[in-house]
Order: sequence, then C-alpha cells, then structure tokens
Amino acid sequence: MTKENLKIILDGVRQNYNTITDADNVIDGKSGTLAGIEIAFMAGYAAFLSDNLICSDILGLVIMGISTALLIFAMWPRTYLPIAVDPEEHLDYLDMPEEELLKQSISDAQYALSQKRTVAGRKASAYEAALILLLFSVFILIFI
Repeated sequence: MTKENLKIILDGVRQNYNTITDADNVIDGKSGTLAGIEIAFMAGYAAFLSDNLICSDILGLVIMGISTALLIFAMWPRTYLPIAVDPEEHLDYLDMPEEELLKQSISDAQYALSQKRTVAGRKASAYEAALILLLFSVFILIFI
C-alpha cells in the first residue's frame, strides 16, 4: 500500500472520530437540557400537588427521576483516548519510517475510534431509554 493510500485511510479514521465526537457532544447537550427540564417539572409538580399526591403521581415522578438519572449518566464526563499518541510517551515513533509510522498511526486512531464509539453508543442508549421513561412517566402523570 502506498503512503498516499495510508494517508487517505488515516484521514478517514480521523473523520469518523470527529463525527462520533460531534454526536457525543450533541447527546451531552440534549441530555443536559432535558435533565434540567425534568428536574424543574418534578419539583414543580411535587410542590403544586404536595398535599394531594396519589400513588400514580408518585410512580410517575419516580419513573421520571430514573429518566433524569439516565440523562445524568449520559452526560457524565468520560475519559477518551486521543486519536494521536503523545510523542514524548512513544519516542520510538520518532524513529519510524514514514510508511510504518502511518500504519501505526492508523492502528492507534482505529483503537481510539473503537473506544469512543463504544462509549458514545452507551451514552446514546442511556439517552434513548431516558426518553422512553420520560414519555411513560408523562403518560402516567397526565392520564392516570
């Protein structure tokens, strides 16, 4: 494989990493906004009906609380592997021939991408579950 081909592959991995990073940031923003709305709603609902809470109200608020906990999990700060290694930690990289360095960089970037994709997938799953629980809790609070 030529150096140009390796550079194209490395650029593709970097673009995938950046796409996952952008999606991860969107999940963080949406989770934070929705968690704030849920907390405000739960506090207001509980304060407004504090004297007349019935079992279905408590159940709805508990389910919404679980949804909020999932949203907090989704936006909790994580440690990600960088797509590039620190040359001070890997001095051997400085002495590698260019083609071998590109291959190693592709391998490092793919490993970081795999880790980032796994974490982003968990965050997306938590966000989706939180949305389902939110809809269920709103249904309970409004219709039951």
